[in-house]
Amino acid sequence: MKPHNNILTLRGALFTRTGYTQTGWSTVDGGEKVYGFGDIYAQNAALTLYPVWNTNKYTITFDTAGGSTVAPITQDYGTAITVPSNPTREGYTFIGWDKEIPATMPAENVTITAKWAINKYTIRFNTDGGTYIFPITADYGSKIHNPGTLYKPGFIFDGWDRPYPETMPAENITLTAKWKVCDHSRSNQKASCKDTVKCSVCKGFIDIAEHTPSEEYKSDGSSHWHVCTVCGEKLDQAEHTGGKANCHEKAECDICHAPYGEVDTSAHHGGKATCSKKAVCDECGKEYGNFDPANHAEIIKVNGKNATAATFGTKEHYKCSGCGKLFSDGDGKTEVTAENLITGKLPPKITEGDGNRWVESSEKPLAFRSDAAFEDFTEVLVDGEKLSSESYAKFDDGIKIELLPEYLGTLSEGAHTITIRSEWGEATAEFSVEKTAAAKSLAWLRILIVIIVIGGGVTAYVIIRKKKNSKKSADK
Repeated sequence: MKPHNNILTLRGALFTRTGYTQTGWSTVDGGEKVYGFGDIYAQNAALTLYPVWNTNKYTITFDTAGGSTVAPITQDYGTAITVPSNPTREGYTFIGWDKEIPATMPAENVTITAKWAINKYTIRFNTDGGTYIFPITADYGSKIHNPGTLYKPGFIFDGWDRPYPETMPAENITLTAKWKVCDHSRSNQKASCKDTVKCSVCKGFIDIAEHTPSEEYKSDGSSHWHVCTVCGEKLDQAEHTGGKANCHEKAECDICHAPYGEVDTSAHHGGKATCSKKAVCDECGKEYGNFDPANHAEIIKVNGKNATAATFGTKEHYKCSGCGKLFSDGDGKTEVTAENLITGKLPPKITEGDGNRWVESSEKPLAFRSDAAFEDFTEVLVDGEKLSSESYAKFDDGIKIELLPEYLGTLSEGAHTITIRSEWGEATAEFSVEKTAAAKSLAWLRILIVIIVIGGGVTAYVIIRKKKNSKKSADK
């Protein structure tokens, strides 16, 4: 309210509006600025004033948190905002902003911060036949373990084809091993001719070394060779050669000078063979060749030997002391066999017991001896009848026969004949049996009992037998 004729000083901004700033006063709504703040109004007329607005500018600032720069956006409040391209960051993937970018400019300055996800990358290793290394997958920038020295038989690791990263790079990479040939000179294991060893540097096998041959040759009957002084293997083995053998020495090898082969038996000479000895070489003193069956060393006369009832005889003959052959002549012309020279045994005879007498009361046997060999014995007969072995005993002294009392008691009184038969003849002796009176009565009683039991046929036989024995007694 302005009093008449008073001077009115216009006030400052009385109103607020989001996104705008009042810059003065207008006399119409939406009109241009007529009065500024603090202007003087002196007219005595009613005045309606309207605020004059100026649109504010605001800025959206982008904090990319280590990513690529995104330019800030400054424009009037409420104007449309064009969304900028996403930032990039090595080793990371952009996953958005911490707040949404507004479609129009807000009535304030805004800072928007980028959000990131760390990437994982993989390092692969091409060891080209060396020690296998597993791939490494890790976050970008994380510390990477170095696998150290690799091994490949026969080679030495010579690094990688590119620097080995200390931390994971922002890409997948493949590292390829570089190698150089190992000459094993730095190995603390040295190969010999005996066996292979592993190189301590490259872990490969070191080739077997050359053999170290002995100075002197070794040999056997057919070949010669050097020996490795380290492993003992035979080296440069070859057959003997050269030289010439004689009757007592083998050939000598021209290379190793060892004897080999056989002596030359065809080189023997001199000496004379017999039926039992070969000829003796005049040079070497050894026997050679074959026996000469026609040249007997010494013919010796062998006297004949008369045969007996117990032993064979032999004819006079001759024997070679060398080969043992037998001859009928002293010149060794007519050979005979030992069987041809044997003469048969003589017929045997009784040498003990002829004329023996046995009395029935005696408990002793009657002994007879033949001069025949005991092994030639065949059988014993009394009065022409063969005796069973229970009737006599036989002993080895010539042929000694003892007629047992049990058997003698069955014989009739009077003279009897014993025959000791052997393979080469018979020896016969006479003996007699004498019965006592009691024995005779007992004998007749036995006969009578036999007659009664057996009957007529047996009776006739006993009577005839009695008559024969009586006749023999009368003849004596």
